[in-house]
Parts: sequence; C-alpha cells; structure tokens
Amino acid sequence: ASHLAMSALSTGRTAAGFKDGRVLSAGAAFDALILDGSHALLANRSPSSWWSIIIYASDATMKIGTISKGRLVIDRHRHLLDDTIHASFTGAMKTLQRHLIR
Repeated sequence: ASHLAMSALSTGRTAAGFKDGRVLSAGAAFDALILDGSHALLANRSPSSWWSIIIYASDATMKIGTISKGRLVIDRHRHLLDDTIHASFTGAMKTLQRHLIR
C-alpha cells in the first residue's frame, strides 16, 4: 500500500505541474480539499489508513472545505459565492420558465 500511495503522490505532483520535486512554492497555484479529521470514518484511525478511506468510503459530510487557486471557496459545505450563485440560478430558471410556458 505504501508503494501505491507514493506512486499516486508522484503522479499527482506531475499532473499538478510540480515536475521539479517541490510540492509548493511561493506564488504557485494551490488547490486542496479540506477534510474533517473528526469524521466518524477518520477518527481514531491512523492517518496512514486515511487514503483508502477517503478514496473508497468518503461522502460529502467528510469534506468541509475547498481551496481553489489559493483561496478558500467552500467553507463548511457552503460556497462563499453561494448567494450570487443561487440568484443567478434562480434567474436562469425563471427565464427558462418564461420561454417554455408560452
């Protein structure tokens, strides 16, 4: 399992554009998923077992945040632009309704 995790980490670094071996550097883009370490599936488990749990058994309740391009965009399951997204979606649905119900 350790070889598999290291292989996934290595190919993930390459896919993310970190070809020089460094994971992060000043000014580099940073995307991450923030997980709840106290979630029932992770609590009282060794962090070395987290990979398989996250990949095969995680659900939305385990994911509490998302960082995109170095900025927190989802915090405690709520997108920071949620109000704007909701208003845009509602407007789009009203427009579609007006055009479909003629």
